[in-house]
Amino acid sequence: MSESLLTKFDGENVYLGSEIIARFRSYVDDYQLYCLSKKISAQIGNTISKIDIAVEYERERLKNIPLLAVSADLELKDFSKTTNENGVFTTSVPKIKSTQAIQKIEVGINFQEWLDEGTSSEFIQKLFNSIKTHQINIPIYVYTPTVFVSSEEKHFNVNKKESELRYAAESALTKMGFTPVGNKNEAQLIMTISADTQKGREVSNQKMFTAFLNLSVQVKDLQGRIVFSDNISKLKGIQLDFNQADLNAYQLAKDEISKSIIPSFINSFSND
Repeated sequence: MSESLLTKFDGENVYLGSEIIARFRSYVDDYQLYCLSKKISAQIGNTISKIDIAVEYERERLKNIPLLAVSADLELKDFSKTTNENGVFTTSVPKIKSTQAIQKIEVGINFQEWLDEGTSSEFIQKLFNSIKTHQINIPIYVYTPTVFVSSEEKHFNVNKKESELRYAAESALTKMGFTPVGNKNEAQLIMTISADTQKGREVSNQKMFTAFLNLSVQVKDLQGRIVFSDNISKLKGIQLDFNQADLNAYQLAKDEISKSIIPSFINSFSND
Protein backbone atom coordinates (compact mmCIF):
# COMPACT_ATOMS: atom_id res chain seq x y z
CA MET A 1 0.00 0.00 0.00
CA SER A 2 1.35 3.43 -0.92
CA GLU A 3 2.71 5.45 2.00
CA SER A 4 0.91 8.47 0.54
CA LEU A 5 -2.24 6.97 2.12
CA LEU A 6 -0.62 6.95 5.55
CA THR A 7 -2.32 9.54 7.72
CA LYS A 8 -2.86 10.45 11.37
CA PHE A 9 -6.29 9.38 12.63
CA ASP A 10 -7.36 9.53 16.31
CA GLY A 11 -3.77 10.20 17.24
CA GLU A 12 -2.41 7.18 15.38
CA ASN A 13 -0.66 6.71 12.04
CA VAL A 14 -2.97 4.55 9.93
CA TYR A 15 -3.62 3.71 6.32
CA LEU A 16 -6.79 5.62 5.55
CA GLY A 17 -8.42 3.02 3.29
CA SER A 18 -7.82 0.16 5.73
CA GLU A 19 -9.11 2.22 8.64
CA ILE A 20 -12.30 3.17 6.82
CA ILE A 21 -12.98 -0.42 5.80
CA ALA A 22 -12.30 -1.74 9.32
CA ARG A 23 -14.61 0.77 10.95
CA PHE A 24 -17.38 0.23 8.42
CA ARG A 25 -17.12 -3.56 8.76
CA SER A 26 -17.32 -3.25 12.55
CA TYR A 27 -20.41 -1.08 12.15
CA VAL A 28 -22.02 -3.51 9.71
CA ASP A 29 -21.35 -6.49 11.96
CA ASP A 30 -23.50 -4.95 14.68
CA TYR A 31 -26.58 -5.37 12.47
CA GLN A 32 -28.41 -8.67 12.91
CA LEU A 33 -30.85 -10.19 10.44
CA TYR A 34 -32.99 -13.23 11.15
CA CYS A 35 -36.03 -14.92 9.71
CA LEU A 36 -39.05 -14.98 12.00
CA SER A 37 -40.22 -18.35 10.64
CA LYS A 38 -38.44 -21.36 12.11
CA LYS A 39 -38.94 -23.60 9.06
CA ILE A 40 -40.62 -22.87 5.74
CA SER A 41 -42.04 -25.80 3.76
CA ALA A 42 -44.24 -25.64 0.69
CA GLN A 43 -45.50 -27.84 -2.12
CA ILE A 44 -44.49 -27.17 -5.70
CA GLY A 45 -47.07 -25.00 -7.41
CA ASN A 46 -48.09 -23.31 -4.15
CA THR A 47 -47.57 -19.79 -2.83
CA ILE A 48 -45.62 -18.62 0.22
CA SER A 49 -47.55 -15.51 1.15
CA LYS A 50 -45.23 -14.06 3.82
CA ILE A 51 -41.58 -14.48 4.74
CA ASP A 52 -40.70 -12.05 7.53
CA ILE A 53 -37.13 -10.91 8.21
CA ALA A 54 -36.30 -8.77 11.25
CA VAL A 55 -33.42 -6.30 11.50
CA GLU A 56 -31.82 -5.43 14.83
CA TYR A 57 -29.02 -3.09 15.87
CA GLU A 58 -27.74 -3.44 19.39
CA ARG A 59 -30.77 -5.66 20.15
CA GLU A 60 -33.31 -3.11 18.98
CA ARG A 61 -35.55 -3.51 15.94
CA LEU A 62 -34.98 -0.84 13.31
CA LYS A 63 -37.46 0.63 10.86
CA ASN A 64 -36.73 2.00 7.35
CA ILE A 65 -33.74 -0.31 6.82
CA PRO A 66 -33.42 -1.16 3.09
CA LEU A 67 -33.06 -4.87 2.45
CA LEU A 68 -32.31 -6.83 -0.69
CA ALA A 69 -33.76 -10.33 -1.13
CA VAL A 70 -32.64 -12.52 -4.05
CA SER A 71 -32.91 -16.16 -5.04
CA ALA A 72 -31.45 -18.26 -7.84
CA ASP A 73 -34.48 -20.59 -7.81
CA LEU A 74 -37.46 -18.60 -6.59
CA GLU A 75 -39.35 -15.64 -7.95
CA LEU A 76 -39.76 -13.16 -5.09
CA LYS A 77 -42.23 -10.36 -4.54
CA ASP A 78 -41.31 -7.90 -1.78
CA PHE A 79 -44.01 -6.09 0.19
CA SER A 80 -41.71 -3.06 0.46
CA LYS A 81 -38.06 -2.12 0.12
CA THR A 82 -37.47 -1.34 3.80
CA THR A 83 -38.39 -2.64 7.24
CA ASN A 84 -41.71 -1.48 8.64
CA GLU A 85 -42.50 0.24 11.95
CA ASN A 86 -41.81 -3.05 13.75
CA GLY A 87 -38.43 -3.54 12.12
CA VAL A 88 -39.70 -6.31 9.83
CA PHE A 89 -39.18 -6.72 6.10
CA THR A 90 -41.57 -9.03 4.24
CA THR A 91 -41.08 -10.87 0.97
CA SER A 92 -43.17 -13.59 -0.67
CA VAL A 93 -43.07 -16.31 -3.32
CA PRO A 94 -45.98 -16.03 -5.81
CA LYS A 95 -45.48 -19.61 -7.03
CA ILE A 96 -42.93 -22.37 -6.45
CA LYS A 97 -41.92 -23.65 -9.87
CA SER A 98 -38.95 -25.94 -9.27
CA THR A 99 -38.91 -29.43 -7.74
CA GLN A 100 -35.49 -28.84 -6.16
CA ALA A 101 -35.81 -30.04 -2.57
CA ILE A 102 -34.06 -27.08 -0.91
CA GLN A 103 -34.27 -23.63 -2.47
CA LYS A 104 -32.60 -20.62 -0.85
CA ILE A 105 -33.33 -16.94 -0.41
CA GLU A 106 -30.41 -14.62 0.33
CA VAL A 107 -31.23 -11.47 2.29
CA GLY A 108 -28.88 -8.63 3.16
CA ILE A 109 -28.93 -4.95 4.01
CA ASN A 110 -28.89 -2.84 0.88
CA PHE A 111 -26.05 -0.53 1.87
CA GLN A 112 -25.80 0.64 -1.72
CA GLU A 113 -28.85 2.85 -1.18
CA TRP A 114 -27.17 4.47 1.82
CA LEU A 115 -23.97 4.99 -0.14
CA ASP A 116 -25.87 6.57 -3.02
CA GLU A 117 -27.57 8.94 -0.63
CA GLY A 118 -24.43 9.72 1.39
CA THR A 119 -21.71 10.21 -1.22
CA SER A 120 -21.01 10.58 -4.90
CA SER A 121 -17.30 9.89 -4.45
CA GLU A 122 -16.13 7.15 -6.82
CA PHE A 123 -13.32 6.31 -4.40
CA ILE A 124 -15.72 5.78 -1.48
CA GLN A 125 -18.17 3.81 -3.64
CA LYS A 126 -15.47 1.40 -4.82
CA LEU A 127 -14.07 1.10 -1.30
CA PHE A 128 -17.35 0.04 0.26
CA ASN A 129 -18.45 -2.15 -2.66
CA SER A 130 -15.44 -4.36 -1.92
CA ILE A 131 -16.76 -5.14 1.57
CA LYS A 132 -18.84 -8.28 2.05
CA THR A 133 -21.79 -7.21 4.17
CA HIS A 134 -23.80 -9.35 6.54
CA GLN A 135 -26.48 -11.53 4.94
CA ILE A 136 -28.56 -14.58 5.83
CA ASN A 137 -29.67 -17.60 3.81
CA ILE A 138 -33.26 -18.74 4.27
CA PRO A 139 -33.89 -22.34 3.13
CA ILE A 140 -37.25 -23.18 1.57
CA TYR A 141 -38.05 -26.89 1.78
CA VAL A 142 -40.04 -27.91 -1.28
CA TYR A 143 -41.98 -31.15 -1.53
CA THR A 144 -43.98 -32.70 -4.34
CA PRO A 145 -47.41 -34.33 -4.07
CA THR A 146 -47.71 -38.10 -3.86
CA VAL A 147 -49.34 -39.66 -6.93
CA PHE A 148 -51.29 -42.89 -7.25
CA VAL A 149 -51.24 -44.23 -10.82
CA SER A 150 -53.76 -46.71 -12.19
CA SER A 151 -54.15 -47.91 -15.75
CA GLU A 152 -56.54 -49.79 -17.99
CA GLU A 153 -54.48 -51.14 -20.88
CA LYS A 154 -56.53 -52.96 -23.52
CA HIS A 155 -55.19 -54.77 -26.54
CA PHE A 156 -57.75 -54.92 -29.36
CA ASN A 157 -60.54 -54.33 -26.77
CA VAL A 158 -59.24 -57.10 -24.47
CA ASN A 159 -57.96 -56.13 -21.01
CA LYS A 160 -54.91 -58.32 -20.37
CA LYS A 161 -54.27 -56.85 -16.88
CA GLU A 162 -50.91 -55.49 -18.01
CA SER A 163 -49.36 -52.36 -16.51
CA GLU A 164 -46.64 -51.23 -18.92
CA LEU A 165 -48.00 -47.71 -19.22
CA ARG A 166 -48.44 -47.39 -15.46
CA TYR A 167 -44.83 -48.47 -14.91
CA ALA A 168 -43.67 -45.97 -17.53
CA ALA A 169 -45.58 -43.18 -15.81
CA GLU A 170 -44.29 -44.08 -12.34
CA SER A 171 -40.71 -44.25 -13.61
CA ALA A 172 -40.99 -40.85 -15.31
CA LEU A 173 -42.58 -39.30 -12.21
CA THR A 174 -39.77 -40.60 -10.02
CA LYS A 175 -37.07 -39.28 -12.35
CA MET A 176 -38.65 -35.83 -12.24
CA GLY A 177 -38.83 -35.65 -8.45
CA PHE A 178 -42.39 -36.78 -7.79
CA THR A 179 -43.38 -39.68 -5.53
CA PRO A 180 -45.62 -42.46 -6.88
CA VAL A 181 -47.37 -44.47 -4.14
CA GLY A 182 -48.92 -47.91 -4.25
CA ASN A 183 -51.70 -47.11 -1.80
CA LYS A 184 -54.43 -44.83 -3.09
CA ASN A 185 -55.16 -43.64 0.46
CA GLU A 186 -51.64 -42.21 0.70
CA ALA A 187 -51.97 -40.19 -2.50
CA GLN A 188 -52.61 -36.47 -2.94
CA LEU A 189 -53.23 -36.86 -6.68
CA ILE A 190 -54.84 -39.68 -8.66
CA MET A 191 -53.56 -40.37 -12.19
CA THR A 192 -55.67 -42.57 -14.46
CA ILE A 193 -54.32 -43.94 -17.74
CA SER A 194 -56.57 -45.53 -20.37
CA ALA A 195 -55.37 -47.11 -23.60
CA ASP A 196 -56.73 -49.43 -26.27
CA THR A 197 -55.63 -50.57 -29.71
CA GLN A 198 -57.64 -51.12 -32.85
CA LYS A 199 -56.59 -53.15 -35.85
CA GLY A 200 -55.79 -51.23 -38.97
CA ARG A 201 -56.17 -52.41 -42.50
CA GLU A 202 -54.18 -55.51 -43.46
CA VAL A 203 -52.13 -55.25 -46.64
CA SER A 204 -51.60 -58.93 -47.35
CA ASN A 205 -49.45 -58.60 -50.42
CA GLN A 206 -47.08 -56.31 -48.51
CA LYS A 207 -47.25 -58.37 -45.30
CA MET A 208 -47.58 -55.22 -43.17
CA PHE A 209 -50.01 -54.92 -40.30
CA THR A 210 -51.00 -51.78 -38.35
CA ALA A 211 -52.43 -51.14 -34.90
CA PHE A 212 -53.77 -47.76 -33.77
CA LEU A 213 -53.62 -46.86 -30.09
CA ASN A 214 -55.72 -44.21 -28.37
CA LEU A 215 -54.29 -42.92 -25.09
CA SER A 216 -55.88 -40.83 -22.34
CA VAL A 217 -54.23 -39.55 -19.15
CA GLN A 218 -56.15 -37.68 -16.47
CA VAL A 219 -55.07 -36.42 -13.02
CA LYS A 220 -57.50 -35.44 -10.25
CA ASP A 221 -56.96 -34.01 -6.78
CA LEU A 222 -58.61 -35.39 -3.65
CA GLN A 223 -61.67 -33.20 -4.26
CA GLY A 224 -62.19 -34.83 -7.66
CA ARG A 225 -61.14 -31.76 -9.63
CA ILE A 226 -59.25 -32.38 -12.87
CA VAL A 227 -55.82 -30.77 -12.56
CA PHE A 228 -54.32 -32.21 -15.75
CA SER A 229 -55.43 -34.17 -18.79
CA ASP A 230 -53.96 -35.22 -22.12
CA ASN A 231 -55.17 -37.36 -25.02
CA ILE A 232 -53.32 -38.83 -27.98
CA SER A 233 -55.19 -40.50 -30.83
CA LYS A 234 -54.09 -43.13 -33.29
CA LEU A 235 -50.50 -43.85 -32.35
CA LYS A 236 -49.56 -46.09 -35.24
CA GLY A 237 -47.71 -49.35 -34.72
CA ILE A 238 -46.49 -51.20 -37.83
CA GLN A 239 -45.11 -54.75 -37.83
CA LEU A 240 -45.31 -58.10 -39.61
CA ASP A 241 -48.41 -59.22 -37.67
CA PHE A 242 -51.14 -57.59 -35.59
CA ASN A 243 -49.74 -58.66 -32.20
CA GLN A 244 -46.34 -57.17 -32.98
CA ALA A 245 -48.00 -54.03 -34.32
CA ASP A 246 -49.93 -53.82 -31.03
CA LEU A 247 -46.69 -54.09 -29.05
CA ASN A 248 -45.11 -51.45 -31.26
CA ALA A 249 -48.02 -49.07 -30.62
CA TYR A 250 -47.71 -49.62 -26.88
CA GLN A 251 -43.99 -48.87 -27.04
CA LEU A 252 -44.82 -45.58 -28.76
CA ALA A 253 -47.33 -44.87 -25.98
CA LYS A 254 -44.70 -45.51 -23.30
CA ASP A 255 -42.37 -43.09 -25.07
CA GLU A 256 -45.11 -40.45 -25.20
CA ILE A 257 -45.80 -40.86 -21.51
CA SER A 258 -42.13 -40.64 -20.51
CA LYS A 259 -41.00 -37.89 -22.87
CA SER A 260 -44.09 -35.74 -23.31
CA ILE A 261 -47.09 -36.36 -21.06
CA ILE A 262 -45.37 -36.62 -17.67
CA PRO A 263 -43.08 -33.61 -18.36
CA SER A 264 -46.17 -31.62 -19.38
CA PHE A 265 -47.88 -32.68 -16.15
CA ILE A 266 -44.85 -31.60 -14.10
CA ASN A 267 -44.61 -28.30 -16.00
CA SER A 268 -48.26 -27.56 -15.24
CA PHE A 269 -47.14 -26.83 -11.66
CA SER A 270 -44.74 -24.17 -12.96
CA ASN A 271 -47.08 -22.38 -15.33
CA ASP A 272 -48.80 -19.21 -14.21
